[in-house]
Amino acid sequence: MKKCKELCVGCLNSIYNRPGYGCWHFLSAKVVERKRVGIDDKPPWNYQPIETMLDCRKERRFVFVDPNREC
Repeated sequence: MKKCKELCVGCLNSIYNRPGYGCWHFLSAKVVERKRVGIDDKPPWNYQPIETMLDCRKERRFVFVDPNREC
């Protein structure tokens, strides 16, 4: 899958993706599949859907784990 700025929407660093600026993580980012897990969620995480995102993604109160990981 080709990386694109749409994958940045919702990332804490997406404020840098406005005209005239650029997120310094985007150039070296890779597209990966991960599970979005809330920091308060208890394992197992097998009910979490697998999402396609950039490996540099950051969100408040979430971590991103390997899609095969259950706990």
